[in-house]
Amino acid sequence: MTTAILGAGILGTCAALEIADRGGRVTLVERRAEPLCEASLHNEGKLHLGLTYAADPSLRTVRTMLYGASRFLDVLARWIPADALRGLYARPFDYVVLPDTQVPPDAVDRHFAAVEAAWRDLAPAPGLPPAAADRPFWRRLSAAELTARYDPGRVAAAYETAEIAVAPWGLAPLLRQAVARHPRIEWLGRTRITGIEPARGGHAVLVEGPAGRGRIGPFASVVNALWANRPWLDRMLGIEQPGPWLTRFKVGVHVQGPPPDDLRSVTAILGPYGDVVVHADGRTYLSWYPDCMLGTSDRPELHDWAARAAGIDRQGIARRTMAAMAALHPAARPLLERPEGEIDIQGGAIYALAVSDIDDRASRLHRRHDVGIQSRGSYHSVDTGKFTLGPAMAIDVADRVRAP
Repeated sequence: MTTAILGAGILGTCAALEIADRGGRVTLVERRAEPLCEASLHNEGKLHLGLTYAADPSLRTVRTMLYGASRFLDVLARWIPADALRGLYARPFDYVVLPDTQVPPDAVDRHFAAVEAAWRDLAPAPGLPPAAADRPFWRRLSAAELTARYDPGRVAAAYETAEIAVAPWGLAPLLRQAVARHPRIEWLGRTRITGIEPARGGHAVLVEGPAGRGRIGPFASVVNALWANRPWLDRMLGIEQPGPWLTRFKVGVHVQGPPPDDLRSVTAILGPYGDVVVHADGRTYLSWYPDCMLGTSDRPELHDWAARAAGIDRQGIARRTMAAMAALHPAARPLLERPEGEIDIQGGAIYALAVSDIDDRASRLHRRHDVGIQSRGSYHSVDTGKFTLGPAMAIDVADRVRAP
C-alpha cells in the first residue's frame, strides 16, 4: 500500500514512521526543507495534562489531553532512544491564577483535583515523567510560598504541578533522523502542495517543487496532516470543517543561554496571559497575549507563514513579553538584560475550531476535545488539536490507513 502524507509536523512525521514500520510505503511531502519546521518546532512543547482547561467542566478536554500526554513519550520511544528523550524534559510547571482570571482559585482547586482523579483512572495508570517524580500531581502554595516566588499583588493563587514540557527543537532533529534512515519513507521537501484530485485507485497530489510542477501518485491513501492549510485542501474534495474555525498566527520568544537558577516554568491562567518554559538545554520560551498573537483568519485559503511573520516588531514583542512575565515572576527579570543576539522570535500558524480567541470565556478554544480524523474513503484529514496529541494521534492515523 502507498500512502501520501501531506505536511511533516509532529503528526505527519510520526504517522509516516508508524505506517512505514507496519510495512507501508510512504511519501512525506513538506514545503519546508526538513520535518518539524513551523508550529511543531516553535511552541512551548507542553505535554498537557488538562490543567489549563478549567473552563471545560465536562472534563472532555482533560480526557483528550491525558490520552495524548500518557502516550507521548512511549510512542516516541519507538524511534528515539529513551536516554535522548529524557534529556528533553523542561522544569515542571507552576500554575498561577491572576486576579482577573476567568476561573477563580477555588474552582481551579476543584478542577485540578478532577484532573488528578482522571489521570489516576487511566488504565494502566501512567507514572509521572522522571523530571516531575519528586512533585505532587498538584499542590496549592501557601501565602508565604507564593510571595517568595511571585508578586502577590499580581498573583491570586499559585500551584506546583507535575506537568512538564519537552524541547521541540531537541525532538525535531531526532525525528528527522528517523525519517531519513527509514527505507520505506520517500521524503519530498521544499515541495508545495497545489491541489489534490481523485485518481484510479485513490488520489493524486499536485505539487510544485525543485523539479517544477507535477503530479505524484496515485496513492491508495492520503493523509492531510497540514495545519493552517488543511481546510483549503479539504475543500477541493468537497469536505467542510465540522464547525467555524480560526487560524491563529502566533510567535514565541526564545531566549538562549543559561536561565536564572530560580526561574520556574510557569503558566498563567485562565485568560489571555502566557507562559515561560525553562528547558534543559538552557533555552527559555516565553509567550504573552496579545503581544505574541500576530492575527487570525477564518478563510479556507493558502496561508504563508513566512509572509505573515515578515516585518513584525521582533524587539518590541520580545521586550513586552518578557516584561509581562517578569511582572508576575520576578525571577524572570534578568532575561530583560539579555543581548538581542540571544533572543529569537519564531512561531507558526495554529488551526482550531473556534469563533473567538481565548480572551472570550465562552470561546471554543477553552474546549479542545473535538479533534481527530475525518475520513472520506481513503482520504483522511486530521485535526491534531495540540502538540501533546501528535504521537498518539499518529497511531490512530496508522490504524485508519489499512496496513498492507
